Amino acid sequence: MRTAHGRTSLFETNDDLCRACVSYFDWATENPLQEDRVFSHQGEQTHESVSLLRAFTLSGLWLHLGITEKTWRAWRRDRPDLKEVITKAEADEVDGSCSARRRNAP
Repeated sequence: MRTAHGRTSLFETNDDLCRACVSYFDWATENPLQEDRVFSHQGEQTHESVSLLRAFTLSGLWLHLGITEKTWRAWRRDRPDLKEVITKAEADEVDGSCSARRRNAP
């Protein structure tokens, strides 16, 4: 007889989700968007690549986590153990709040 039903949770604990969110914010910071800009000086034009901070978005986070918006909303509703990280991720505050946990992560 089965003791569990449904899919196993991707994130068993608040810390697991926290580390995954930090991973997204780190990736977005380390991989800025590149924009080609044209500069003109004394009649000569040059092209230069300029790094632009990539926006942190919930849809980007969900893609990084491998989940859908529906899953995220279900977690917010049904997983009180993940509430702290979900709330902070929605406010773009996860990076600073999880940095100590990330340093202690295996």
